[in-house]
Amino acid sequence: MIKPDKTIEPEHVMYGIRLMTPKGRDPGYLVKVERRHARYLQWFGFTLCGGQAEALIAAQAWRDEQTRQLEPLTKQEFVSQIRTNNTSGAAGVVRTTQRSKTRSGRVWSADYWVARPPRGIKVSARYFSISKHGEEGARLLAFAARQEMETLCSGYHAPHVPEGFQLGAS
Repeated sequence: MIKPDKTIEPEHVMYGIRLMTPKGRDPGYLVKVERRHARYLQWFGFTLCGGQAEALIAAQAWRDEQTRQLEPLTKQEFVSQIRTNNTSGAAGVVRTTQRSKTRSGRVWSADYWVARPPRGIKVSARYFSISKHGEEGARLLAFAARQEMETLCSGYHAPHVPEGFQLGAS
């Protein structure tokens, strides 16, 4: 039997593990690990494992093994994902119209394609004028700028995951 990792901080011992008492069933621990949009679940019942302490040890060992084997998304993969409400075809790229009013009261507007940086990247959004580059030219420039911004992302996307469970942790 695989033993749980003893280097895990005490406050993270129950990471991914939930004590459950299903109605009409044996109590136990449910372990959930999610990697690359796939969820891995395993049940460790008290009776099946020979007691509560044994079930917890087995649950922790299974969780530790899964987090060692399964690679999370890289930050670059995460920021390049296209959301369901995206209409531009690239993550972080939008078409926008800026409207302004001069002191004399004249209203004017300008259309742009904008490449917005991923969260945590210290660069400014880049605007590409449609009147200057044309619709398709501005769009392609915005796509290229966003790809350039995405290359600045490094490491793995693992929010809310304790350091001991991230890839490369021993």
